Amino acid sequence: MAYSVQPALALLALALVTSDAPLRARFELSRGAMDAAARAVLAGKRDPDDVHRVGLYSVERAERVGGSFRFLVRGTGFFDSGGFAYSPHGRPPRVGEDEYTHYRGPWYIWSESF
Repeated sequence: MAYSVQPALALLALALVTSDAPLRARFELSRGAMDAAARAVLAGKRDPDDVHRVGLYSVERAERVGGSFRFLVRGTGFFDSGGFAYSPHGRPPRVGEDEYTHYRGPWYIWSESF
């Protein structure tokens, strides 16, 4: 019986890692802080240069682009960095070769390309 627990735990860990469960959990735990930071920047109440942490995410760079707010998560990617974009009026404006994938509500996953 004890020997069957270890393979089951390994399979569970593999399933969680290959699914988006870790991303979803971290996002949901950070969602309130992310919404507040985005709204404050878009309302002009907070300078995006002063955004260094949003919820559980350490921020490499944050900026306002048109009617959207976006931030890069520190330590993501080797060639392309990743983060989130808040765009309440549809897909964020494309800058260069940046990619956006809709995630939840007004939030998009942002991949910055060079």
